Amino acid sequence: MRFSRIRSGLAIAWALPALLLPALAAAQLAPSTEGPRPPGLTLESALRQTLARNPNTLLQQQQILAAEGLLLQARSRFDPVLSGSAGRTRELRPLRRDELDSLRFAGIYDVAAQTSAVNQYRVGVDRTTEGGLGLGTNVAVTSANDSAQTVSGIPVQTSTRVSFTLRVPLARSSGREAVTAEVDAATEELNAATLELAATNAQNLLVATLSYWEVLSRQRRVEIARTAERRILDLIEEMRRLIAADQIPRAELELVLASRAERSAQRVGAEQALTEARRALGRALGLPAQDIASLPPVADEFPDLTGGVPPGAAAQDSLERRAIELRTDLAALRHREQAARRRLDAARNGLRPAVDLNFSVSWQGLSESTDWTRFERGFNQSRQGPATGVTLGIEMPWANQLARGALLARAAGFDAATIRIRDLESGIVSNVAVSLANLRRSAEQLQAAGEAVERYRISLANEQTKRRLGTATTIDVINVEDRLTSALLSEVGLRQAYASAIAQLRFEIGALVRRDGERFDVRIDALLDPRRSLED
Repeated sequence: MRFSRIRSGLAIAWALPALLLPALAAAQLAPSTEGPRPPGLTLESALRQTLARNPNTLLQQQQILAAEGLLLQARSRFDPVLSGSAGRTRELRPLRRDELDSLRFAGIYDVAAQTSAVNQYRVGVDRTTEGGLGLGTNVAVTSANDSAQTVSGIPVQTSTRVSFTLRVPLARSSGREAVTAEVDAATEELNAATLELAATNAQNLLVATLSYWEVLSRQRRVEIARTAERRILDLIEEMRRLIAADQIPRAELELVLASRAERSAQRVGAEQALTEARRALGRALGLPAQDIASLPPVADEFPDLTGGVPPGAAAQDSLERRAIELRTDLAALRHREQAARRRLDAARNGLRPAVDLNFSVSWQGLSESTDWTRFERGFNQSRQGPATGVTLGIEMPWANQLARGALLARAAGFDAATIRIRDLESGIVSNVAVSLANLRRSAEQLQAAGEAVERYRISLANEQTKRRLGTATTIDVINVEDRLTSALLSEVGLRQAYASAIAQLRFEIGALVRRDGERFDVRIDALLDPRRSLED
């Protein structure tokens, strides 16, 4: 009995496939106790390759990155926003005649226009908290230089104003749940995408396992077809010797030659089916088309009926409960339902009017200096304050169709998510029951098929002996050989069905692949040993 595990690396950088192969190479695999492995592709190697290169896994990793990006976008609402501006204006106003006369009377003759220069600077930081409060800080500097004032002895006027603002929402967007709804929804979507990666891996591993058993079945069918063809060729040689010795008529050879042609056609068909099955396995492993042709034969054998027929309805209830608990696709849907619920709550909040209470407090200073660049003096000198202000703002769209439409869409999305959960839960329970019954019936059929093969082998040996003794005809031998070949093919098909039923049941109960921290854990022994197939 072999017990081994596959662990695939799964770190934060989901979308770096180049890092996945080293992680798989470094995976810890429990040593096999079977001794030397036969050459070829083992199930363990096939599943490892699937985790590393299957396109569906790589695509789902991109979905996780996209979900992380949406979460960052949602969180950006609470990022501090730094803003600033700087500007200078200069205006020239021609003086009136009476203003010119006044200047000349004062002894000033070289001024024909009034020059006004204003320098303005502003720096502010604004932030919305997760509780919905709006906080703001603003520093504004204004420096004005007027030529008319300068003539009158008034220097440059530099004013600095420092203000703080607080916005308190009283209706819409009030409270953490209303403000962080989109962040919470994006977080749930990210959790769902992460779980869907596990679900995608489980689906990929199931397809790879079924494809692996299909290839093994086709290999066995080719061997059976070739063996049947060799048997008929041996019979032809024997009959030709008997014909040469005049012991049997030549006419009996025609029936054997027709049987040989029929079995050659069956062998060619089996080889073609094997080629198609190998290509399907290569696709499931994520191999390029040019590498599929060099895929080695599969090496593992079908699981035996170790321990007899699996339990029936007695284990069904516990397996159904485990499936509901372990299925990652169901858990992902529940996270998406929570995301839809949060968006629905946000849409209901959008129906409320926007009522905001705004507070402001500021200090302002004034500096009279010819050096306008020393704007800090505009705050430190002649500072006055605090000046305060309170305003109440109300905004309510008349028809509010935007909010009503959003509520309708979000409600439909939430109802759809709930329906999907109920449908998947019902499907899981039903599929577990069907898979468990299928496993049990496959085991019962396989037992009967094994007995049929053994009895047909004995019957063929008896018919060959009877033909040599002259108590049976050639057609009797051919008929029994055909029955043995059919029984062997049926047994191979049932062995494949039994192995596939084990994998299908483990998939249905959510035990095919499990999360282990930042890794995935696959129980290879449970796929090869029926006694472990119902374990976690």
